[in-house]
Amino acid sequence: MVVRYQASEVNLRDLYRIFLRHQRRMALFFVAAMGASVGIILFAPRSYRSEGRLFVRLGRENVAIDPTATLGQPAAVAIPINRESELNSVVAMLKSRMLAEKVVDELGPQTILHPKLSGLFASSSGVCQEELPAAKAGLALWGDVRLLDSLPDREKAVLALLKSLRIETIKKSDVVQISCESPTPELSQQVVETLIECYLDEHIEANRTPGSRQFFAQQTERLRNELSGKEAKLLALKNETGLAAPEEQRKLMVVQIARLEDELLTAEAAAEAARAEVRSVTDKLIAFPETKVTAHTTGYANMASDTMRAKLYELEMKEQEMQAKYTDAHPELRRLREQLSQSRAILQREDRSRTQVTTGPSRTNEQAQLALLEREPAMAALAAKAEALRRQLAEARQRLAVLNENDLRVARLGREVALEEANYRKYSETLEQAKIDEALQLERISNIRVVQPASYEMKPVRPRRLLTLALGGVIGLCGAVGLALMAESQRQGRFSG
Repeated sequence: MVVRYQASEVNLRDLYRIFLRHQRRMALFFVAAMGASVGIILFAPRSYRSEGRLFVRLGRENVAIDPTATLGQPAAVAIPINRESELNSVVAMLKSRMLAEKVVDELGPQTILHPKLSGLFASSSGVCQEELPAAKAGLALWGDVRLLDSLPDREKAVLALLKSLRIETIKKSDVVQISCESPTPELSQQVVETLIECYLDEHIEANRTPGSRQFFAQQTERLRNELSGKEAKLLALKNETGLAAPEEQRKLMVVQIARLEDELLTAEAAAEAARAEVRSVTDKLIAFPETKVTAHTTGYANMASDTMRAKLYELEMKEQEMQAKYTDAHPELRRLREQLSQSRAILQREDRSRTQVTTGPSRTNEQAQLALLEREPAMAALAAKAEALRRQLAEARQRLAVLNENDLRVARLGREVALEEANYRKYSETLEQAKIDEALQLERISNIRVVQPASYEMKPVRPRRLLTLALGGVIGLCGAVGLALMAESQRQGRFSG
């Protein structure tokens, strides 16, 4: 260890001798490095920063879908898959060239380029020629001078603005930070303020559907006119058909038809019963005689028998007289005897009871005929009633068919009116939604809130004094040591040569 300590001590002694031998050079280099740092601090162009912050919250843009997509439906929740995508969308819009162009158009290209920098990009900017070298020497902030010399002022300002802006999200938060660096604090603040204002307008415009109010207003007016026309047709059809309350009218007709059917069945049954009764009475009239014996009297004189007996007595007396005059073979006597024989035969056949029979009309037959006379008109009346009921039933069914047909026509037109009314209501609600969106747009109400307006900082962010001095000191010290070692190496080389 002693040996090593001595070797180290010898090396340190040699380095000390080297530094002592070249101390002037080292001091000059260190002083030059520090002077350069001080020169950068004193003469380098200042860069000032302004910061603003936007808070992206859940708002109408996330919860309500566009009215043209919902069209009358309730507002649907449309939260993004994650908040990171929404924040990235905000950052992308803030970084867009279109927004930068709006800021340039709002402020003017010369305001962005700044009078001290305008000579860097265009000879017509009005910068004095004696200021041009200093501007070109110190401003690397806006980009490559040679590439921008040939561009118009507006394009130069847009590129300068895009280069000066820094937009990023703060980790583990819903806040977007906007910062701008420029040669003056006023310009930085003005750029951030204008960028935020333009972005708010662009954000509201991007989350709204242009022309939706005019479209829905036209559609609503058209549907209102169509609905009025359909309602007028429906009213005319109801007046034409007389359908005030179709369901009640149908119930009344059904009740009437049921009553007619019941009455028809009753009349047909009664008519059939009357026909059966008439047939039965008619059949019985055939069996019943029209007359019958009303009296049967015995012991009365039989005038015919008595007359025949007297006639027979006269013939017998005449035979006695002729027998006395004529022989038995005489023709007159033989004829008389034949007549007498026939009279006796007839008299023997006569009823000797002397009975008198009295006949008259049959009462049963008379009652049957009277019942028949009574039932035939009733049967005809029942048949006529059944026929009338059939006609009334057919008419009632026809009226019910007409009612059903008219009800179907009214129902179809009513459905068309209901559809038109539903569409009109949808478009009316959507029109109100579009009006709300337009009012929100006019009032610039959105889910973006400015939590930190553009700051105004008088202290420049570049050049950084302490960092520049520290770097100058480190560079001067290291360079001085390196310069001493290099000079010592060249000196030993000359001695050895």
